Amino acid sequence: MKSALLVALAAACAPDLGPPDFLVDRPRVIAVQSVPPEVAPGASAAFHLLAVGPSGPLDVSSAGWAFCTAPLPLTESGTVASACEGTLPQIALGAAPSIATSPDACGLFGSVPSSVARRPRNPDATGGYFQPVRVQVSGATAFAQERLLCPLTQASLSVSLDFQRRYTPNQNPVITAFSGPTEVSAGQQVLLTISWDQGSVETYPVFDPAHLQIVDTAEVMTVSWYATAGTLLQDRSGATGLSATNTWIAPSSGTVFLWAVLHDSRGGLDMASLQATVAQ
Repeated sequence: MKSALLVALAAACAPDLGPPDFLVDRPRVIAVQSVPPEVAPGASAAFHLLAVGPSGPLDVSSAGWAFCTAPLPLTESGTVASACEGTLPQIALGAAPSIATSPDACGLFGSVPSSVARRPRNPDATGGYFQPVRVQVSGATAFAQERLLCPLTQASLSVSLDFQRRYTPNQNPVITAFSGPTEVSAGQQVLLTISWDQGSVETYPVFDPAHLQIVDTAEVMTVSWYATAGTLLQDRSGATGLSATNTWIAPSSGTVFLWAVLHDSRGGLDMASLQATVAQ
């Protein structure tokens, strides 16, 4: 009796975490791919949007795009300033607009001090700086981040010149296959596999401020997984070589859409989709 009561109390105290992150139960933006994924301030990139809902891909022809030019305050955590969630001037419409970054992007978000009141930003672990890009479609709002080519300011002149000679702007990874059965039975466990080409895993230099030297680093690939129904055992997975796998447990019936979004560690990505029919 006592053990049963303890189980009941534990269940009652368990927090409601909501639906799992993989489940597409509402309109969502799950990927924004920029081409190229890394540009100099003032240069343009084309933005490709993948927005989805419980019935599959959404019409993104009327998507609204905006750049946020508010740097992240020191008093806020996260990757985007809260000011970016307010009213922003719309700069483009459509599924894949070409948008120019701010000419002062490295001053707003990067290594260049642009005023006495604003200190230079710290780079991420890959040495990168990013300008936020907001997109709104079908009631969903999401932020992508365009990587910026900003100067290396913490190093000596000789190290900075060496870095410039060795650094190649990031390119998006390329998915070569997203495989899994298209007809399944209710409750069936399905192995999903995503693969990418060798050139997707790029090597790039990173400045190590502790040792004042440049270190060559290989990109790390991760995959985000999404489904309109059923259960995915992983929301996000790492890579083994040039592929990653996940297990999907089919629901009782219906047509299910599945997506995989491949990320490299410098902000590049590629996406792929599958459609499966569950036999009743």
